[in-house]
Amino acid sequence: MPLMIFGVVALCVGLVAFFIMPKMFNTTSMPLVGVSTSGAPLSTQPTPASAVDKNVPVDVFNATGIPGLAAQYAGRVTSDGWPVGLSANWAGAPQAASVVFYSGIKQKANAEALSVLLNIPAVAETTELGLSLAVVLGPGT
Repeated sequence: MPLMIFGVVALCVGLVAFFIMPKMFNTTSMPLVGVSTSGAPLSTQPTPASAVDKNVPVDVFNATGIPGLAAQYAGRVTSDGWPVGLSANWAGAPQAASVVFYSGIKQKANAEALSVLLNIPAVAETTELGLSLAVVLGPGT
């Protein structure tokens, strides 16, 4: 009987891991800013420069496998006056392209400023990373 209970518990844990965990860490399914999922046109109004707050730390991740790429981009971010929190290899889902992720509307202007600075056109909002601003360097960077 205990063996059967253990088997049922293991099966439940496996099902949770299979169905729930990919949704928690899937960064590739988020819509990009500027892409309408409803078919309605989106506003392309630039965010005022006065809303940019360069006191917010930026985390830079290398998803390309090119050694030192995160450190190189972190240097560009720092030289523009931004503090860098992390500069590391990306451990998330594979990325098709570079993306500047931001968490919350208050960080949108910051993400757009980083997008221009680093020449990364893709900007996406997410709370899944638990970071205010994150630059993920993908292929083609």
